[in-house]
Amino acid sequence: MEQRELTLSTESVGLRLDRAASVFAMTKRPLEQRELTLSTESVGLRLDRWLAEQCPDLSRSQLQNLIEAGSVTCNGSPLNKKDKLKAGQTILLTLPDPQPIEAQPQNIPLDIVYEDDSLLVVNKPKGMVVHPAPGNV
Repeated sequence: MEQRELTLSTESVGLRLDRAASVFAMTKRPLEQRELTLSTESVGLRLDRWLAEQCPDLSRSQLQNLIEAGSVTCNGSPLNKKDKLKAGQTILLTLPDPQPIEAQPQNIPLDIVYEDDSLLVVNKPKGMVVHPAPGNV
């Protein structure tokens, strides 16, 4: 197998990053707040479990992080994920603005298995990030 070094220039990555940045700028909104009221069926449930049912668009891990950050309140007081719910409580969930990902090109030697004018096959090592996301940029 031929092993060559492939360097991505800022120009080759820049178009995608610029487009993503402009889309992010257009969709940026003020802090989102969700006001949720408990029904009698929810009495006694743990806060994190109930929130996961109420907010299917957020992962349980994201919700637990919001709780720990004090972004989930009842009557202005932050709640704990283990708190048991009471009927009639109104929970305020404040979601922070999404943070842009600042991906930078890196000079990484790649194992190129095959290449022609329209196809490139790369032997990607285990653990190499191919889609930047929070936690693995």
